[in-house]
Amino acid sequence: EDKFEELRGADYWFIENRSDGMKGEELKDEFQFNGWLDDVPKTNRSKIISLSIKVEGMRSYSDWNLGDITHALTGVKIEDVTELAVLKMDDFPTFSGAISDDILDGFFAEINAKLAAFRTAPIVREFVSPFMTRAVLIMQEREPLLLLNAKRKLKGTRGYGPVDYSVSKNEIVILVTEAKNEDFRQGAAENIAQIHSAVEHLEKKRKIDATADRLRAVMYGIVTTGTEWMFIRWAGDSKNPTIELTPKFTFALNESAKSRVILEHIAGIIEVQVASLDDTNKRIRIGGNDDST
Repeated sequence: EDKFEELRGADYWFIENRSDGMKGEELKDEFQFNGWLDDVPKTNRSKIISLSIKVEGMRSYSDWNLGDITHALTGVKIEDVTELAVLKMDDFPTFSGAISDDILDGFFAEINAKLAAFRTAPIVREFVSPFMTRAVLIMQEREPLLLLNAKRKLKGTRGYGPVDYSVSKNEIVILVTEAKNEDFRQGAAENIAQIHSAVEHLEKKRKIDATADRLRAVMYGIVTTGTEWMFIRWAGDSKNPTIELTPKFTFALNESAKSRVILEHIAGIIEVQVASLDDTNKRIRIGGNDDST
């Protein structure tokens, strides 16, 4: 069900699902399909068929690998995250305000409680949640409409599926992907594909030329295990992006100073993104009013 996609306007074909595990026939036009259907035996005057749908250029986010997604989006195949790792943590925003003691106390208390309860290797979702929850709470003091989403479904021309975490205020401002099995290369591939879909949504919503300099999208993503964090920055439209990321920032969860650094960066990214989107939407409204006079 998660992988069912609207096919209107897409290039797609069918693939036969065989019960013997062999590769099924690809049916790319009406002639092939009708010929294949004629050969399907009847059972009680009915024909039972099983087909998969293949959409050109589109995959589940988890089906992308780094080489394929970078080649699809930039024309350059990049196989390893180190080839994109050109940013430093200092290149990313930090929250400009003061974080209240109540939020910080709750943040550290939640992490310590989880460390005491689990004791074994960290469960990614359990240790990412405190960072995302507190970062959103920090910003909700000035942006009450800000929301934290878990497993929100997203779809674009390149991919579809649930996003582990996203933060939104009408529009998505940051996307977070859990690095399953500590595979940051795969996590980065998924996150980049998700960012592409989010940028497409922005372009579609604005219904204007998204290649204009004043509307160059900047979108941020995060790939994490809870103890290792990699930040991604996308600049440009959906067709010509510049994609950069940081090396992994690694720390133990009981290192409160380093945990706070990550928290402040997440809150800072949300802060900058909300301000940027609000400013862009304001300029679009002003431009629209000018056109109508």
